[in-house]
Amino acid sequence: MAHINHIRRVDHLSCLSLQDAVNLSDRNSFAAFCGFRYQRNQVGIYKMSGFCGNIGVILLHNDPQFEDQLRQVYQLRPDLAQASFKMFIANPADSCGNIRSFYDPFYGLGESAVLDALAPVRSDRPSSTEIQSLRSILSDYLSVMSYQFKKNPVPFGDYAYNLDLLFELTKMSYATLFQQVLSYLPTELSEDLSGRLSAEGAQQKAYHTVLSFSKALSSFFWTQKGFAKHSRLSIISAVKNRDLISIYIPESRSDILEYIALELQQLNHSQIPYLLLESGIDLNNCQKLKNIFLSEHSMLPYYTGILAENTSSIIRQDATNNDLSALFEQTQEMFVFSCSSVIAAQPFSDGIGNYYRRLEERHSDYHREPFHIFRSHGHGKVQREISQRTVDPEELTSLHSGCLLYGKNYPVPVLIDHFII
Repeated sequence: MAHINHIRRVDHLSCLSLQDAVNLSDRNSFAAFCGFRYQRNQVGIYKMSGFCGNIGVILLHNDPQFEDQLRQVYQLRPDLAQASFKMFIANPADSCGNIRSFYDPFYGLGESAVLDALAPVRSDRPSSTEIQSLRSILSDYLSVMSYQFKKNPVPFGDYAYNLDLLFELTKMSYATLFQQVLSYLPTELSEDLSGRLSAEGAQQKAYHTVLSFSKALSSFFWTQKGFAKHSRLSIISAVKNRDLISIYIPESRSDILEYIALELQQLNHSQIPYLLLESGIDLNNCQKLKNIFLSEHSMLPYYTGILAENTSSIIRQDATNNDLSALFEQTQEMFVFSCSSVIAAQPFSDGIGNYYRRLEERHSDYHREPFHIFRSHGHGKVQREISQRTVDPEELTSLHSGCLLYGKNYPVPVLIDHFII
């Protein structure tokens, strides 16, 4: 039978600083909720600084001002200034809110992943003949890129595929493609590709697919530069070089998050370590990305960090407790600052759990027995147990400058009256 706690197990500290709470040499998954955005961002910066230079760091956010604070990493880790470590802002926004992207989609992806991005096959239904035909046409264009990369990798960089070149190739009419590209390939390869790409509608299908995909990204995630100037910056390239890449995703665009999840899945398949940190992103907009955060990954080589105003961007209102349970299971360090309401505090109180408080009740009985003039009385005690929150939601709404530390590293919650940032 499971042990039943009859004592509230909560540690209490009057004061603790973020610097003392975070050991930069420890790498684990973490989260910071509620309070002010500045408090959450500072937790993120302290935590990510321990990863920088050791493994790649990916920051997904909807707050351009957060990027201005990233320089603090060099103050916490002066050694990084002398190392090969680099910090990339993939799509900075200027003072007017205009965005120019330096991101290089497809750079670092394998052929199957590029095809999944352009013409995905749904797992819940058989792929149609039309989708298979489209994937075959696109695969031929990728074969051209792969051959040219092997022949001369210099203009490509470290990887064969990028959206700029694929866009240029598919935009060419077949006659132009043959004259400028296919005719320079080895005879056997040229004849093989020409036989398929010259088919009626093949070029148009490929171009419209790539055009549609690029338009979905071009507002802020991809700025067309042409193959000669493609940036060679992607999540995969940054992570493999153990650098930091920051990506601004306003409105938590689901199409962008879906593509990012694709790159992350390739990193996971290759067992390449990284830290994935999100700030203010609605993970409910992309189940694949959400799964990367909430699925079991304590034994995998990647770590996650969540900075959020509350849990609504992670746990749907109509969801079961599975998401909440997964959030607590995958978080080694959780920082909960003062919650704005009891509703915001409730998930943390639920996740920490209850204990059984013993109540002892005394009672007196008075009764008159037959044929007796005076009443007799008796005394007794009754013990009962009531379920009590280990940490009440009301405690979390009145933290003020305090903080609650919880997670696998803190099996006993720690309530701090004053948490110094």
